[in-house]
Amino acid sequence: MIFWFSGTGNSKYAAQRMAEALNEPLLCMNDRIKAHDTAAVETGERLVIVTPTYAWRIPRLVRDWLLQTELRGARQAWFVMTCGSEIGSADRYNRELCRAKGLSCMGTAQIVMPENYIAMFGVPQAGSGKVEVTLLDILKLLLSKSYWLLLAGVLAGACVFLVTTFLITPTYESRVSFYVYNSSNNSVQSGTINNGDLQAAESLATTYSKILASNSILDAVLQELGPDVSLSRKSLSGMVSVSVITDTQLLEVVITSTDPAFACRVAGAFAKVAPTEIVRITKAGGVEIVDQPEIPTDKASPRTVFDAAIGVIIGVMVAAVIVILRTLADTTIYLPEDIENMVGITVLGQIPDINSADDNYAYWTVTEEGAAKNEKE
Repeated sequence: MIFWFSGTGNSKYAAQRMAEALNEPLLCMNDRIKAHDTAAVETGERLVIVTPTYAWRIPRLVRDWLLQTELRGARQAWFVMTCGSEIGSADRYNRELCRAKGLSCMGTAQIVMPENYIAMFGVPQAGSGKVEVTLLDILKLLLSKSYWLLLAGVLAGACVFLVTTFLITPTYESRVSFYVYNSSNNSVQSGTINNGDLQAAESLATTYSKILASNSILDAVLQELGPDVSLSRKSLSGMVSVSVITDTQLLEVVITSTDPAFACRVAGAFAKVAPTEIVRITKAGGVEIVDQPEIPTDKASPRTVFDAAIGVIIGVMVAAVIVILRTLADTTIYLPEDIENMVGITVLGQIPDINSADDNYAYWTVTEEGAAKNEKE
């Protein structure tokens, strides 16, 4: 016999389809519960109970009615529960109910039904049975793989740390800054600077930055360094970076080298030749040294800790992308719900994986006459 209880019609529909397939009689628990009818019911040995899922268990009023009603002849009970996504731990509560009734619980099956509660949600559209991956699904997936993501991040960070520590030669920066002024006569002698001089000086700063990176200045610096320095103009140009500090009349020359003392020496050569060469070329204005170059004590690159942290982040991101792509590309069916979600067909039964505890089993074969024969026979 099949007992059914339904609130929206899903469980009723499922029970009717099962009754047609199994040729079993139906009993509506809704009517009996409303009438407070707990009279005994002749069920036969096998009983199927079809209900919706309320708070990840069968409805409490259904449970109470079953506890109060005598089920004559019933020995085995199957539970079929309709739901929107899952039934949670309903099977545990169903087994407790069966123990209380003296029944053998044969299991609990869930049937994921279309959404039909439309008071707050829209009607499901055609094709809504297709598998859709939401952001929440992705977050759950990544949380379940958090150990591997962290491991990938740590390995990537460790690799970056080892590379930056042992394989990359550190570089150092020495800096010299200049103040640019417009007039070498009037403004300096009178001690006054007007707005026009400031604007002209800012314009000159951009011009001077180009001059400081020119071949003329580079050649003068190489001459100042002396013949003991075997450095080409191209190599020196790659070491020099000239910039104008925004909204100021200041120029900054940065020398980068793997030798901190040599970087300071080259910056000192710039500081010595720049004022003279700039005046010689422009015939106007001039520069004054603001900060003399110093021998750097801290390396400019690589930034080992920062780079390792970036490596950890990139490692986690790459691992997350791989996990997501592998999951999306995996078409393996693991659960009955996978079949229902993919093709929209309800699973009616499953063949369990039975592991024999001894070696007493035997294989069956089919003879040429078409008879089945046991190997032990």
